[in-house]
Amino acid sequence: MKPGGSGLNPNAAAYVPISKRDGDSAKPAASEKQMSDEDLEMDVDIEFLLATFSDLSYESISDVYLANNGDLDATIEMLTQLEIFSNEAEEYLPDTLDIGDVPETIKPSTSSAPKQTNASASTSSRAPNAPSS
Repeated sequence: MKPGGSGLNPNAAAYVPISKRDGDSAKPAASEKQMSDEDLEMDVDIEFLLATFSDLSYESISDVYLANNGDLDATIEMLTQLEIFSNEAEEYLPDTLDIGDVPETIKPSTSSAPKQTNASASTSSRAPNAPSS
């Protein structure tokens, strides 16, 4: 490559955006229009679901909607069942998670290794391997 020159291919064709290819830039392609209609329908459905199930997050609702392949009725049914199940489950949950046998605070030890005692020194005053008299 020449110093100060470009590393691009000088023989490459100029980039033409997809919307301007085939000479008709005024009309979007049929697949682009269909895609935008599907996106609009999805946005409207998710906004409806957000208003209906206001206690759920956008992410949760959109995940359920996409899991049902954009079927609004199936999504409503699933979210209703999840809402009923979660309300029933709350009835059986304890008020606290205190199990009673664990102390609330544990004092940290100053040493990570357990203390070792010399049992032979406390049981015998004579040195090991010493001849007995």
